[in-house]
Amino acid sequence: MITPFIHQRIEGIAEERGLTFDEMAPIYRKELGQNTDFIQPERVSGVIAFLCTDAAKDINGVSIPIDGGLANTWMEQPAAG
Repeated sequence: MITPFIHQRIEGIAEERGLTFDEMAPIYRKELGQNTDFIQPERVSGVIAFLCTDAAKDINGVSIPIDGGLANTWMEQPAAG
């Protein structure tokens, strides 16, 4: 989901680069390392609904990032040796 903050950020970068918002949005996602489009609230609510079912009764005490793979880009890479 594009929050007002992210929308402003993309607009600012787009202006600096002489691009439109629509041109800059996919570039912004790619530069962040996000594999999918901006996450929509319906996709988050789908995970929440699943977690409320019996099928998820053994899932507890974990974080489930719903970020299109963005968290994976933050993992520290091993130093070249």
